[in-house]
Amino acid sequence: MNVEGISQERVKDDYRGMARSWKDGYLQGLNTCLQWQEENERLIKNSVKQGLSGTHQFLTWWKGVIEDQAQRQADAQKQTNGTNPILGFTKQSTDAVLAAVEPIIKNSEAVVESSFGYYERAVATPSRKYVRDINKQVLDAVIPS
Repeated sequence: MNVEGISQERVKDDYRGMARSWKDGYLQGLNTCLQWQEENERLIKNSVKQGLSGTHQFLTWWKGVIEDQAQRQADAQKQTNGTNPILGFTKQSTDAVLAAVEPIIKNSEAVVESSFGYYERAVATPSRKYVRDINKQVLDAVIPS
């Protein structure tokens, strides 16, 4: 009878240990998954911001190229008294596009930063905390530590 009591107690301890191990593994896996989600959200935000920044850099580069060509054209005009209306039109249109697009890009960058910041503060962080807490509470109730 004493041997049966010892073996039953050992089985209970083994079961409790297995349940605790499963619980700890589950909570660690959940935490890893939520961290992965947070990192993906950060990656998406940075990708959008880099896309806007790349567009801005390209337009600035294009403006520099056109201004350089316009300066060369002006120098050539002084020597030959000829004009190239296409280059003048290209410079004017590039300046107009840049004047219109630059504020849009800057505002878009601010909107992206503010939107992702709001989402992180108001939705994502509280949601992840709630998921962690509720899972821990449920598992603590089912499998006491």
